[in-house]
Amino acid sequence: MKTSDASYEVALDDEFRFRLGDLRRRKGWSRSDLGERAGVTASIICYFERGRERPNAWSIRRLAAALGVTEEYLARGPAGSAPVDKELFRRFQDIALLPVSDRESVNALLDAFLETRKM
Repeated sequence: MKTSDASYEVALDDEFRFRLGDLRRRKGWSRSDLGERAGVTASIICYFERGRERPNAWSIRRLAAALGVTEEYLARGPAGSAPVDKELFRRFQDIALLPVSDRESVNALLDAFLETRKM
């Protein structure tokens, strides 16, 4: 018997909920905006981001397509990535909530800093 995508649970890493919210905020989208693009409700996205619900394969496929990332990246992050620095991640989440002009300023500062490290 074939399992449908709607009932098949996807293996997620511990950072899935943070990655989903981060990707959504980077696009400047509300949960409703993402929900409309992915064909799911804003409330289920809220549950996913808070870790109260786990998405099935169908939801991962739709969310990944809407966000412009692979299903693998959305579910488990970059392959072989180092553990996430929780404090740094929290700061980037805070930055993502800033107005666009402030985010652009922070990005310019980061770009300048990283460029000096390439020498």
